[in-house]
Parts: sequence; structure tokens; C-alpha cells
Amino acid sequence: MNKNVKKSVRLVVAVLVLISLFACSTAYKKLIPYTFNNKTVAATVTSTPWGNVTTNSYFTISSGSDKSSSENLFNTLVNIGSTIVNSIEAGKTQAKLDSAIKDVNVAEIIETQTLQQCSNILHFNPIKDTRSADFLFSITINSYGISANSWASSVNFNMDVTLKIYDNHTSALIWKTDVSESRPVSSSFFLTGSTAVGNVLTAVQLSQLTPDQMKNGFVHMAEYSANKLVEKLQRDYAKSRDVKK
Repeated sequence: MNKNVKKSVRLVVAVLVLISLFACSTAYKKLIPYTFNNKTVAATVTSTPWGNVTTNSYFTISSGSDKSSSENLFNTLVNIGSTIVNSIEAGKTQAKLDSAIKDVNVAEIIETQTLQQCSNILHFNPIKDTRSADFLFSITINSYGISANSWASSVNFNMDVTLKIYDNHTSALIWKTDVSESRPVSSSFFLTGSTAVGNVLTAVQLSQLTPDQMKNGFVHMAEYSANKLVEKLQRDYAKSRDVKK
């Protein structure tokens, strides 16, 4: 690739970043004409295919040189790369992860938590009927999972979730946000849901957890995802009220 092409690519990327930042900074303006107080709101959620998988695909062991492991990271719940891992231990860990995740409906937790927390803040009435509701929250879980580069490295929580709000009477999109985040998982976060700084959880430590502990960890991560969506909506809705004053 010559220098001119590289400059052009960088310019395009820079422009796209600026457009994205501008869109995020002005997203609250579409909320100005709307109020949620005493209105009805329903929610829908769509997620990546792994949520429906019941086979042993959540825990993958691959060599460090296998590029597909990173490329396909979000097609699995957990992806651990290593060249020295014992396959028997990997199998045991995979079985525990399967046992843990089968009782955790990530999509349902994110949907329920987002709708309930937002109703507490915006004072609307959450309902199930998506046709009769005044507003519709459309949640898309683009990717969601945990990963580690090796058994000795820290486990990271990765998520990419989109929330769109529609005026259900006109089908107009009135607000949108994306939460894309990757953060190390601490033992306290995974086991108790605490976001306080703590010792990071390594892949080895993850493998030593019980299925119940793993289940709690997946629940806490789903709740954390919902919290981030609520925080963004709360912030933008507050901005839209300030403009109306």
C-alpha cells in the first residue's frame, strides 16, 4: 500500500470517527419532544447465535498461532488460547461452563434489567405487548463473552450491545446508543457483581470455579451490560430536559 492510499484510509477513518462522535454527542436532541412519564414501554431483544447453542462450544482451546480463535471470539462464550493446556482439564472446564450457562438467559436478563431500571428513572409503565406500547426499546446483543490469551493471563469481559428507542405510534427512531466494552474481570466482579477494583481473574482460576459460581458470574455480567445502557439513556434524557427548561 503506497503512502497516498494510507493517507486516504486514515482520513476516511478519522472522518468516520468524527461523525460517530458527533452523532453520540447530539443523540439526546431527538429526545427533547418526548416524555416517558406515565407512558407504556415494551422491549424486544435479539442476540448472537451462541445464546441458543446447547453443545460444548462455549470453551475453546486453540494454539496461540490460530488466528481464527480471535476472529471468531464472539461466536463462543469463552475462548481460551494456549499451546500447553492439558486437554483433559479443558474438557472439565468446558463441562462446568456448559452446566453454568444453560441456566442463564443473558438476553432476558439484559432486557428485563434495562426496562425495569429505566422505568424507575423515567417513570414509565413497562408492559409486554410490543404493539400497544407507546415506546419500544429494541435491544441487540451484537457480541458478548469472556476471553483470555492463555491460562496464566487475565480473563476479559467483552460486550457490544445496541439500544434503540422507537416512537411506537410513528415507528420513528428517537434515540440510539451502543455500549462496546472490554474490561478485565476481577474475582469480586465475577463472584459478587462488585465493580470495585480487585484482583483480576485468570483463566486458571476461572477453571477452578464451581458451576454455580460461573453461573453467578454470567448473571453479573449481564446485569452490568444493562446498567451501562441505563446510564447512557439517563444521561441523555437529563440533557434533553435541561434544553427544555
